[in-house]
Amino acid sequence: MGKEKKDYEKCSIKKKKYSCSIKKNNKTEEVITDPTETVVNYTTTTHTIKRIHPTHVKNVHKDVYKYEDYYPVTESYENETSTEYYDCGSDLCNPCCKKEKRHKKEKRCKKNK
Repeated sequence: MGKEKKDYEKCSIKKKKYSCSIKKNNKTEEVITDPTETVVNYTTTTHTIKRIHPTHVKNVHKDVYKYEDYYPVTESYENETSTEYYDCGSDLCNPCCKKEKRHKKEKRCKKNK
């Protein structure tokens, strides 16, 4: 057993790789072991967080009363006639006219009782 143990345990570490030399029936075998590969398995748990953003819609009905003011303009024409009296004297070539004040006399009717 001691001899076998000696043959199988000739191992050395070179640059983080394991290398062992094994003698078998006067033949030399070399076993190279790579560094251990790490495999990471993830499990995922999903957590739902509900965020509520409330909105209020206010519907407003608006009545508008529209007052319209109109200013119609009418137009009319009248012809007035006035009468003025002047006293110009007796000289037609050299008149000296003065306005006369005349009052219209009203006729009054008396009622008989």
